[in-house]
Amino acid sequence: MSSVSPTPSRHPLARALAWIERHRAEFALPAGPITEATLRALKPLGEMVLIAEKLVQRDRAHAARSRRLLAWAWDELGQGDVLLHILAAKPDLIVLSTVYASFAQCGFANERLAYAIGQIHDLPASRAIEFPKWRRLDVCHAMASLRGERMADDALEGSWLAHRPEPWLLGEDAAYAVTHEIFYATDYGRHPRGVPTELRDYLELWLPAWLRIYERRNNFDLFAELLMSAAYLGLESIYREHLPRLLSEQAQDGSFPGPAGSAATQITAATPDRRANFLRNYHTTLVGMLALDAG
Repeated sequence: MSSVSPTPSRHPLARALAWIERHRAEFALPAGPITEATLRALKPLGEMVLIAEKLVQRDRAHAARSRRLLAWAWDELGQGDVLLHILAAKPDLIVLSTVYASFAQCGFANERLAYAIGQIHDLPASRAIEFPKWRRLDVCHAMASLRGERMADDALEGSWLAHRPEPWLLGEDAAYAVTHEIFYATDYGRHPRGVPTELRDYLELWLPAWLRIYERRNNFDLFAELLMSAAYLGLESIYREHLPRLLSEQAQDGSFPGPAGSAATQITAATPDRRANFLRNYHTTLVGMLALDAG
């Protein structure tokens, strides 16, 4: 847990969490039968569940509030039955195992869903899905969590990061890939040695440059994820040097502003202001929370 503020009620993480709580209804699934709109709504809900799980496990000051968010989300998902129904119809969405893994880590269990996930994951068809490498790592990390295991030491083989390409060619898509590869390989900081020494050295050299690039681009979504990466690798000096810049971006309402153009395809002239504000800023607020908690 970060010690960025001595006063709990004014702690930046507490303020961001309060913003999420005030916007909880925006994470809700659409009423009625499961449709494509339900699947779209699972993305923000699943991201909120992941951050709440990490806070429950690692942050005593905010664990109770985070557990209440998890309990609410579990009810939104019919205690897991919504995920079960989706997987029964679309087993190729095995990536939903990542959402259930977060719940299971905090004691929310659905035995039928757990059984179905295990069966679907082991199908040749699931192994044949052409996920990006970081997404495949996401599923492997979830399954290792559900089975009480740790990912293999060679999990990063074939990843963007493992190739150590020219660092000046890091575009946004590659940056998101490399940060997520670090998240899963280190088990969100629990196992820093999941990233081999030669890759850690590469990251220690280039993370400060990448942080400066995305700071200048006002992309504090990627900035926060790169900051988390530094913390999970044990690169404390990089984390502490750049943390104040993230804190300076926090709005008065507790949120962290999303990059320019965030949710542009989801916002129309008819979108209410509250919904538009949520869509623009919820993801950066969530990753900002995890970045604050990472140090």
